[in-house]
Amino acid sequence: MKDSYTGKEIPLGSGFTLYKKDGTPLHFLNQKSYKNFLMKRKPLWVSKKKKTTSK
Repeated sequence: MKDSYTGKEIPLGSGFTLYKKDGTPLHFLNQKSYKNFLMKRKPLWVSKKKKTTSK
């Protein structure tokens, strides 16, 4: 199962699930990702890729 905010994989036995009014589940790894989801922040730190320098 993946975090609805960050897209990271959630280990079994951790995290929590919320259900919207229409019945769709939202899975979160921790309270931090849940609060950021509620504030409608964009997860930029997840989508950025580290640039590799080739020599």
